[in-house]
Amino acid sequence: MKHFFVAAATVLMLLSSCNTKKTDKPVIEVEKLEEEVACQVDSLAGLLCEITEKKEIKKLFHNPDHFLTDAEKLVKPDYLLSADDIKDLVSLSQKYRAWGMMIVDSRVRNLYDVNELGDMNRIFETMKNDLFIKNIQELKQEDNATALSVKTFQDFYDLMKENNRMDYFYEATTSMGIEVLYVVSNNPNLYMKHIDDETAAAISRHFELSVEGLKALRSQSSSAAAMFKIIDPLIGLKASNAEEMKKALVQAKINIALARQQALESPTDIE
Repeated sequence: MKHFFVAAATVLMLLSSCNTKKTDKPVIEVEKLEEEVACQVDSLAGLLCEITEKKEIKKLFHNPDHFLTDAEKLVKPDYLLSADDIKDLVSLSQKYRAWGMMIVDSRVRNLYDVNELGDMNRIFETMKNDLFIKNIQELKQEDNATALSVKTFQDFYDLMKENNRMDYFYEATTSMGIEVLYVVSNNPNLYMKHIDDETAAAISRHFELSVEGLKALRSQSSSAAAMFKIIDPLIGLKASNAEEMKKALVQAKINIALARQQALESPTDIE
């Protein structure tokens, strides 16, 4: 895997969900259920890593010279995250969600030759005491390195697992999916020209996998549970081709924007 992105969205391959309630259960049974959840979220993450290698995902919001005309580049997007949107974030949950969104936004900005990563890196500075962020420093890309990038999606997953951050991992990947849907829904006539059936299906699979990860973790993580509740109106959003995706985005535009807003505003797990 080369560039860290995950755009959005998820899978027609659903792993069976586990009953992870822990109340009134013997310790050994609780531990067994926790192991089952860990196995499930690892399997889902493995599928997510595979999807990010697909050319259908990698080409999304890629190659400015072919994606937008000179005239289209003049109309700058006013719907991406700004410094004001992230200045009041107080919890790691909020920050990882915003970080996931900013990965998508950074690629969109490149299409328009707009670089605001200096402002966006402020969120990174507020997360620098987190174990993952300490390690991410070593994984910055040599070319155009930013605090918002890791070399591969696998690196991101490995570090999050190592540092017991799988809830934040899925919150970030789900937020990436939300942001892709949000960006495209704000200008479907422009972006859908570059989303074919295979890309639409890959976006959908990615999102659904992320949602399944949150679902599995919600009994063990208050932040994952909160994020799962936030994206509940979007759970049925699926597309097997570009036409289905365009129709779904038109119908779900309000819910997508609301989920995005709530993901940033919900201060679960305040530091």
